[in-house]
This record gives sequence, C-alpha cells and structure tokens, in this order.
Amino acid sequence: MGTLFQTWKTIPLPAGATVKRDGTVTWTAKGKKRTGKLTKTGRVSHQVDTWTAQFTDETGKVQRISTKTKNRSVAEKILARYEMEIDRIKFGVLTREEISATQTKRVTLDDALDRFRTKMIASGNTSAHTKATIHKVFQVLSDCGIDLLEKIRIFVLIFSVFRPMKTTH
Repeated sequence: MGTLFQTWKTIPLPAGATVKRDGTVTWTAKGKKRTGKLTKTGRVSHQVDTWTAQFTDETGKVQRISTKTKNRSVAEKILARYEMEIDRIKFGVLTREEISATQTKRVTLDDALDRFRTKMIASGNTSAHTKATIHKVFQVLSDCGIDLLEKIRIFVLIFSVFRPMKTTH
C-alpha cells in the first residue's frame, strides 16, 4: 500500500523574511504568507504544498512520484490509479507497455480536457482562468481535427518530420 506525504525543501533565506528567536522564518511569496525553519547553514527549510506518492512498483522498487496537486483527495486518486496499474501488471493482466499505450489511445479530447480542468482547479486556478484556458486548448485541438490524445502524438510526429532544417553559415 502506498503513502502520500508532503516533502520538505531547503531554500536560501528569502529577501524581506523575518526571523524569530525560535528560528521560525516568515516571508511572502506569490502573495501567500509562508513559514519555515532556519537551518544551521542559514537556509530555510519549509514544507512543499504539493503531495508526493510513494509506492512499490511491480519490480519491487520503491517509487516516489509527485502528484503535482495540492488537493489530498486528488492525490489519493492518483496514488490509487498507480496501485491499480501495478496490480494489473503483477497478475499478468497487462504489461507496462500495454498500459502506456492504452492510456493515450482511448482517451477522448473531452475526457482529457475534463482531467485537465480538474487538475487546474485542484492547483488553485480561478474558475475564469480555468474556463478560458480550456476553451483555448479545445479550440486549437478541434481546429486541428484532434479528438483523441493519440492523435496529438501523431500530429507532433508529422510536424517534427516536416519542420525546416537549421542551416549553418
């Protein structure tokens, strides 16, 4: 069974930070008040907002993967998906390659955008920004005739083959 945790990060002492007698450091970053602890080396140790999933893969190796979300319930769903994939591989239902191929082949544009919308909301984006971004992405992809995620890979492959070569003088 996997676990979720928030990691600790050490950064240089931010400009304008206040240090209390007990070693607590307070500063503002991106409009949000942050706190941490002063280390012996003069740096600041603070807890990261995003959740990290730790689990054992099908080969027995411990994996640590950032869920890239601040929302614990979303992170739990991501961890459950990883564990379900590992169970399928262990029981011989699928291979890692089949899972990777299946994930992109069957995902429709609508499903992909719904997942993206959920991720944007979980990351703390405003509803107006989320709506505008989803609309722009949908417009570009639908104008290109893309309705499945796999077609994006094909589209990128085609354009990478036909892009002009760099010339050296």
